[in-house]
Amino acid sequence: MEQNTTRSFSRLAFFLLFGFAAAYPSFRAAASTLSMVSLEKELGYVEAYLRLQGLRYGDKLKVVYEIQDGVKGALVPFNFLQPIVENAFIHGFQAEDEKRLRIRAERRRNQLRIQVINSGKALTPQACYAINQGILSNTSHGLS
Repeated sequence: MEQNTTRSFSRLAFFLLFGFAAAYPSFRAAASTLSMVSLEKELGYVEAYLRLQGLRYGDKLKVVYEIQDGVKGALVPFNFLQPIVENAFIHGFQAEDEKRLRIRAERRRNQLRIQVINSGKALTPQACYAINQGILSNTSHGLS
């Protein structure tokens, strides 16, 4: 039990460090070298977050990674993926008993395509439109 608790706290500390960097612009500015990271590192942050969720949901959480060979070195914005994965828990899994998540990354022509797919309730076209309008208006994060 003590070893599991210690492991849980170290995972939490790792996750909080990167969350802190994302939440506070002054910390982020001081760590400007973190503005772009490899997809491999970004997936590491997501894995840390999902390990914490695994402590909460246990065997009810199923995660599948489908990462195409050769894309882990691609540069992506720091901490862009974890909030998307988190939204699956906040908005997608509301009434779901088993929580299934699939994270895909593949190169298509000269673009990197990343998908986060959850087994929860799908957004309606109206909700997608509202989210896009929120993003385009720059007045909110898009989800509320």
